[in-house]
Amino acid sequence: MVLALGGYGLFGVELFVCGDEVIFSEVSPRPHDTGMVTLISQDLSEFALHVRAFLGLPVGAIRQYGPAASAVILPQLSSQNVSFGQLQSAVGAGLQLRLFGKPEIDGTRRRGNPRRRRFG
Repeated sequence: MVLALGGYGLFGVELFVCGDEVIFSEVSPRPHDTGMVTLISQDLSEFALHVRAFLGLPVGAIRQYGPAASAVILPQLSSQNVSFGQLQSAVGAGLQLRLFGKPEIDGTRRRGNPRRRRFG
């Protein structure tokens, strides 16, 4: 599918598994927040892979660090004065948190991405 789109770089393809079905969600011609798990799951993140692909550099072997998971912070409200001041301290150690810095919430905009790798 991605080869048919053409272009250079990394394409994020989002699929969902529902029972025995695989459902297509979206394709984005760039790194995507659902791929941010690569920041903690392997030695080449989606961002590093995007740059290598765009510049025609070899990827080489990718070393996996272990099982990891990510989610999305997706509040469903409206606000003009959003603050996540103490969120990192509230989630605790071992969890990486990336906030997207969007100052307003209106509807269901993605606000951030927590990630955690399994240790041991």
